[in-house]
Amino acid sequence: MTTAIISLVSLVLGIIFWFLKRRDAQTNDPQLQNRKRYEQIDRDIATQNSDAATLHSNSDLDELDRVQRATSSGDQRRPN
Repeated sequence: MTTAIISLVSLVLGIIFWFLKRRDAQTNDPQLQNRKRYEQIDRDIATQNSDAATLHSNSDLDELDRVQRATSSGDQRRPN
């Protein structure tokens, strides 16, 4: 009887731990975050909210510029 109870408790704890770990991984998933951002942009365009859509586009372009500047400055080689 005690073995059955212990196994059930460990099973429930394992499922809870798996669920929490999965939920944490989803909140930190960049692909999921991008998908949510683009869904918001799609909603803004569908509701003809051009100011919000433009704001999202500008933030994407700013991020792209920042990443390009960071990689180009890191790739410069110093002369010997």
